[in-house]
Amino acid sequence: MKTVLFCQNPYAFGILEPIKEVLKEKGFEYLWFVNAPILEKFPFKNDPFTSNMNDVKEFGISPTSMNLSYNKNKDLMKSVSISGKHTLLLEKEAIWMEDKPEKVKYVVKKYCF
Repeated sequence: MKTVLFCQNPYAFGILEPIKEVLKEKGFEYLWFVNAPILEKFPFKNDPFTSNMNDVKEFGISPTSMNLSYNKNKDLMKSVSISGKHTLLLEKEAIWMEDKPEKVKYVVKKYCF
């Protein structure tokens, strides 16, 4: 299983560290995503990390194939205004998948088992 540990605030390092330890214990791959403004405070510099959203691979669904309704686009923009523009592709994918249980099952089977 591959996991991305998202850190937008320095306090998240301590919250996510136990999860990282479990992932390491089980031999799973993980990647820290650390917002550039807090990168200097990042304490796990020997672990794999990035501040570039391009390094975080989505689940393989082409962004152009994820057409959202007007209302879902409004939800997307509201979410991104809170979480930051760097999360746009992941947020779009999550909103697009909300009413597609077959896609969710596919992703869970592919990446979790």
